[in-house]
Amino acid sequence: MGKILDLFERKIDRRIEEVIKVDQADEDVVFNELTEYVVTPSIKNYFLEVLECYEETPRKPHEGIGVWVSGFFGSGKSSFAKILGYILEGRMVKGRPASEIFAEQAADDRITVLLRKINRQIPTAAVIFDLATDRGVTSGAEMLTEIAYRAFLGHLGYSDDLDLAELEIALESAGRLEQFRQLYAEMYGQPWEEGREYIGFAKSEASAVMHRLDPATYPAADSWARTARHVDISANDFAVRAFELLERRRPGTRNLVFVVDEVGQYVSRSTEKMLDLQGLVQAFGRVGRGRAWLVVTSQEKLDEVVDNLEGKKSELARLRDRFPLNVDLAPADISEVTSRRVLTKKPAAEEALQELYRCHQGALGTHTALTGGVHQPLDPETFARLYPFVPYQIDLIINIVSGMRTQSGVSRHMGGSNRTIIKLAQQLIIHPRVNLGEEEVGRLVTLDMVYDLMEGNISYERKKDIVEIARAYPDPLVSRVARAVCLLEFSYKVPGTAENIAAVLYPAVGAPSLLPRVREALEILVRDRRIKEGEEGYELLTAEGKLWEEKRQGFGLDAPDEKRLQREFVDGVFKTLKPYRHAGLKNFTPALELHGERLGREGDVPFILYLASDEQYGRVCDEAREKSRAEQNSLFWVVPLDEQVQNLFVEVYRSEKMVETHEREMLTRELGQLVADEKRRLSVLKQRLSGAISLALLNGTTYFQGVAREARGLGDNLQAVVHALLELSVPVIFDRFDLAAVPVKGEEAGQLLASTNLVGLPAVVYDGPGGLHLVHKKGRTYMINLNAPCLTHVQSFIAEEYRKTSQPVSGRALETRFRGFGYGWDLEVIMLIAAALFRGAAVEVYSQGRLYRSYTVAAAREVFLKVPLFRAAGFTPRQGSLTLTDLVNAAQAYQEIYGETPEHEVEAIFEGLRQAFQKEKEIILPILTAMHHEGLPGRDNLESFLATIQGIMESAPDEAVKVFADQRQEFKAAIDALRGLQEALSGENLARLKRARMVLDRAWPVLQKYGRPDDGLVEAAGRLKENLAAPSFYRRLPAINADTAVLAAAYGKLYRQVFAQRAEAYRAVLEEIRNRPEWITVPYELRPRVTGRLEEKAGLDMEIRDDLTFQPPVEQMKSDLDAVDSLRRAALLELEKLTAPQVPIRRVRLGKFVRTSLSSVEELDAALARLREECIKAFAEGARVIIE
Repeated sequence: MGKILDLFERKIDRRIEEVIKVDQADEDVVFNELTEYVVTPSIKNYFLEVLECYEETPRKPHEGIGVWVSGFFGSGKSSFAKILGYILEGRMVKGRPASEIFAEQAADDRITVLLRKINRQIPTAAVIFDLATDRGVTSGAEMLTEIAYRAFLGHLGYSDDLDLAELEIALESAGRLEQFRQLYAEMYGQPWEEGREYIGFAKSEASAVMHRLDPATYPAADSWARTARHVDISANDFAVRAFELLERRRPGTRNLVFVVDEVGQYVSRSTEKMLDLQGLVQAFGRVGRGRAWLVVTSQEKLDEVVDNLEGKKSELARLRDRFPLNVDLAPADISEVTSRRVLTKKPAAEEALQELYRCHQGALGTHTALTGGVHQPLDPETFARLYPFVPYQIDLIINIVSGMRTQSGVSRHMGGSNRTIIKLAQQLIIHPRVNLGEEEVGRLVTLDMVYDLMEGNISYERKKDIVEIARAYPDPLVSRVARAVCLLEFSYKVPGTAENIAAVLYPAVGAPSLLPRVREALEILVRDRRIKEGEEGYELLTAEGKLWEEKRQGFGLDAPDEKRLQREFVDGVFKTLKPYRHAGLKNFTPALELHGERLGREGDVPFILYLASDEQYGRVCDEAREKSRAEQNSLFWVVPLDEQVQNLFVEVYRSEKMVETHEREMLTRELGQLVADEKRRLSVLKQRLSGAISLALLNGTTYFQGVAREARGLGDNLQAVVHALLELSVPVIFDRFDLAAVPVKGEEAGQLLASTNLVGLPAVVYDGPGGLHLVHKKGRTYMINLNAPCLTHVQSFIAEEYRKTSQPVSGRALETRFRGFGYGWDLEVIMLIAAALFRGAAVEVYSQGRLYRSYTVAAAREVFLKVPLFRAAGFTPRQGSLTLTDLVNAAQAYQEIYGETPEHEVEAIFEGLRQAFQKEKEIILPILTAMHHEGLPGRDNLESFLATIQGIMESAPDEAVKVFADQRQEFKAAIDALRGLQEALSGENLARLKRARMVLDRAWPVLQKYGRPDDGLVEAAGRLKENLAAPSFYRRLPAINADTAVLAAAYGKLYRQVFAQRAEAYRAVLEEIRNRPEWITVPYELRPRVTGRLEEKAGLDMEIRDDLTFQPPVEQMKSDLDAVDSLRRAALLELEKLTAPQVPIRRVRLGKFVRTSLSSVEELDAALARLREECIKAFAEGARVIIE
């Protein structure tokens, strides 16, 4: 089909201007812009809407004279506004009205007629300027009213300095302006219009001329200069004066149109500026009634700009009424504009391209498909119209260029305008670096070609990275991938995924997919730390990112941390699984064990896991088989970990360490972004690792009682495998489950004990299907069936345990036994069975220091209704009265606890207990109060012991002594704990505990925020937190005191460092001020006005209190450090005022004239020129300038 260059209808290498200048004065450029302007259907409709309204306004005057032209980068809003100004004015371009040239391009009779009427009936002057580049914008803080007024003055031929213009206007009104011009030329040898450009000199020269012109009014050469004042022009004054001056300088001109580019960007962050715009358009609307119009451009719609501003919403809302015409240009038009301006094909070429598309449309659509927010239809006509571009590429390039404009140091002109895209389309075909035009038809534009042409807009650091990548890898695709990654970082619509990168690099129609090779290239670049995979796809590493990656690679995973991560992730995988429900009655879950430690929550069936490398796998399987034969109630699972899974553990650990190391630092913006990226990477790595562990479990081998089963043979997912293993093992491990396999609600025990005749109880207590046979009928009477199988098992266990220990069997022991192996009963069922034994007089119950033998006592029934009470209660076989053995045991226990041996008589022992417990009660109550006040743990245990001794004291002597004898070990342990608490909460120890809490609550957060604590401090804080939260804290006082001292010392060190930094900073400023020559001229009584606040900050005494409320706080001192520069400036200003009060001082902020980023020498020169003019103007007025 030949070369791509031969496809185009027009000469492809003709000159195309890249930057839109709304105030363009070159007639040839303006002519080319008009003749090549593409009027799409939507643009035509907008022109019609505006022109119709403009034309009818003289007949129907109104105040809605604003036109808001909005659109994203590349929409052509500047061209629209500029051309609208040209055609309304009817500006002559190469001997023809601009309106006539435009009407030919629009090819619409309605536009032609409207423009003829407007130019004939509504003579218009157009004042066109750009807020981003106009020399009349002297600072970013100026109001639009003043800027527009200066532009208007310049348009009419007046000086754009308001003072000089005011002089010209006054002289013109008096009829003496020409005389002034002649006298100036005579005195200074140049026309006034040239001399006034140098404002610093012009004011003095004008003052001298005024002295010659009117010596009576201006008796000295500097009289006018000294009396001149800054002109403050309001919107209302401007509106009135505009028509006066227009009539004076442009007689016969009826209307005035202001075309202002980049208004949205200028006012969007300032409510004050937006209100000024509202006042300006309101004033012209009211005064002119349709004779003055304001056309402005913005990247955002008017509603969006107004909604984003704070305050005065009602006034801002009126702005919408002042801009009734809203033109919103969409980037979608750019494809059409580009195709018609640059890519129009010859008819035969268009047909051939359509046929080429039809032959390959399936593969072409697949290999160029993008995921993200950029979508364009792919059909024969669109393909032929935009070739060699793929249809989505125009929108993608706009998106990328828009993103580039946000990076620092990039010229505002490089982004997204129609001309930029058109120019880029042309250069891709003819530029020697790409030279796509010389390629055979079929080749496509790829994103790396776009990079080659836009490289000048890429930061130096990124360009350097791309060059290094090109040199380092012989395969050119690696470099092409890197360039695509670089550009896709700027796109907020298309993420830099492997699939998208392969799509944007697809080289030619009919070529195979690049995806496999692109993935290989990405792996190489990630491996070599050239790029990283972020949340939005792959990204180039910055300089800070490279240092970050080097530090990250330095973390090695040691064995303890590896085991910790393995436990954490294995546990996490199993937590996502649903429990297995056996026989529809009870949920059974795995009780996980790894590296000899239990994982997570309690389970029912032990799952003992082994993680083994490929080399270890066979040996570990043999060991697991043997252990499964010995441990019949456990299930063993050997899990293979290949190199990929092991590497994932390493990567997760590295990310954890990087986040842990840096997230507590005072982060710069760059470091903060790296931490955020690392957190996202950690999240992705964790997901991958969890998935890899799940897969490894499926590839493992399980063993139960010596029988091996491959996990994949039991199910195709982890949920199915675990359920299959539980279904297999539960009936074997819990072989007596069926004895009490019934569903209960938890109310049945209370109902059983409260019933008078055991009639009408839930079916679960009776004989029959689903019943436990706890109650049976003999004759006409219902009674407890002590021969029920489940009852005999529980009764036998209580009897056997009591026989062994002579101690009551706790409810927790019953729970452990009968929920455990062999049974697997629910706790509510066990409580019901125990209640039946109590009702049947087979057992007696100890609870909170009382012995219960009768089920009719309400407090006794509570034991079987509340789980904590049941677990703490004791059960013994039903016995007779107090025995001699009980008396001996009680007396011995009393002696062990209190050191005295009472008589072996009931009354003597009881009286001793009553007196001793009364004293214990007096000790417990203040301790409980102190624990509550200080928020100390363990109060529940102490309150339970208080209830127990209260129960003993209120019981009958024989019952009290028996309870004490049977539960003597529990009493001894509780009283030992009480003694420990009593000592711990004594004066000094209590103070130490308070200090420990203050260190943890007050000092540690400050250390975390400002101190960059090392691992030792982190461990000390963690240990202190755990020890203070432990019920046994009273035994941990030495460790608590040690960790408190370490953290308090670190806090004191940090405090002293920050205090010293602040003092040094303020003393340096004080020294600077006192060393200035003018300092000695300041009277002593006035010096505090200059340095008082600085001395206050520098001279504060450091106060470190025991309660860690250091004065001043670290946070305040950090704030003081941030404020030192502003206080320095304030002191210098005050010094200037005191030492030179007769000279006016003008403070000039550098930021008003120099933007935060400059991209060219021209921008630098313009900024410095504005600053110079401002300073010269101040000097001419006799002011001193302070640069800030």
